[in-house]
Amino acid sequence: MNASSNSPVTNGSLSPANFGAWIRQLRESQGKLQRNLAAAAEMDSSHLGKVERGERLPTLDQALGFARSLGVDETAMKQRFAAVRLWRECGGDPAWVHAVAGIAQEAAAPYLVNNRGSNRAKKK
Repeated sequence: MNASSNSPVTNGSLSPANFGAWIRQLRESQGKLQRNLAAAAEMDSSHLGKVERGERLPTLDQALGFARSLGVDETAMKQRFAAVRLWRECGGDPAWVHAVAGIAQEAAAPYLVNNRGSNRAKKK
């Protein structure tokens, strides 16, 4: 299963509440109990309940535990987790999120692979 399948989250809605709703939807669609998913993420079920309600964000390690248990690609989980953290750090302001994401993309550009090969390899 990939991170976008069965997702109630849209591109413009990266709030912790929607991240939690996505985790809950995946868990319920697979018939997993909250306590079992919590155990896979090494947290207690009350904390998972807060994550699912959007009151808390898990740690990255906990999110990766969700990914493994729910069959979500770990890279996709990391990307979604980072996007939600960015949204939260920017106070949910779409303009600020867009500006910060642009700066991050600009900073990453030297390390991205282009059609001629890796820029990183050329720097060595």
